[in-house]
Amino acid sequence: MKRFIKLICAVLVVLTLCLGLCSCKEMDEIREKRAEWGDELMTVIRFDGKEYKLLSPCEDLVVDLENGNNYRYVTLEEVPLLLTDQFGSIIKISSDREMIVCGHWQNDYECNKVYARSDLYEELEEAIENYELGWLCYQNNYYDYETQEFVTERILMPEALNEIVNKASELEGMILDEDDLPYGSSDVTLYFCDKSMRFVRENKYIRFTKDNFGKWYMIYRRAKDMEWVGVEISQEDINVLLNAIPKDSM
Repeated sequence: MKRFIKLICAVLVVLTLCLGLCSCKEMDEIREKRAEWGDELMTVIRFDGKEYKLLSPCEDLVVDLENGNNYRYVTLEEVPLLLTDQFGSIIKISSDREMIVCGHWQNDYECNKVYARSDLYEELEEAIENYELGWLCYQNNYYDYETQEFVTERILMPEALNEIVNKASELEGMILDEDDLPYGSSDVTLYFCDKSMRFVRENKYIRFTKDNFGKWYMIYRRAKDMEWVGVEISQEDINVLLNAIPKDSM
């Protein structure tokens, strides 16, 4: 830490000169993008007058980040403002300002380090311990021309669809080659989630596709042998799915 402080002091003279060239607006922009560590173990982040605490690792926790390249930096309190991007770590803020993402858990790049706003921390910790992925949801991604932002809309599927999927999963189906899985223009992909859709397993999904003859199939990866399987779905059952998703999303 002492060596670090000495390094900071060595550049203060240069920074003093730079300050004269840096406008108040630029300084405000840097300040707005800056967060600070709240403890030595880096389990707390202070940002925009609020405190965020590190959650337990959970790859299924949904964090919808701000659109665009709205990244910020978290750094030590003693780092001068103009050195924020040099000595800080990149963070991203959730669109609802409830969570912050900063890095990954060790070498597990499927699981981000997520910090929750302190007033929500206990609630989220409890949810992480107890959630169950017993539902299916549809994820609709679209561009909102009014706000000029990309939007992710998640829609919880009706309970009847769970029964249809469970019934289809019990059938033998046909084994499919992973390198040659069928795709169609009417594909619909569903993800396993909890009822609140706060937790979504995006690396495990079920896909419904229609072939050239108008037949619908459910494509999924079988748990017992990890084989990709295709099962034909009746039009009556597929209508349950099609009636639950936006008509303009296909």
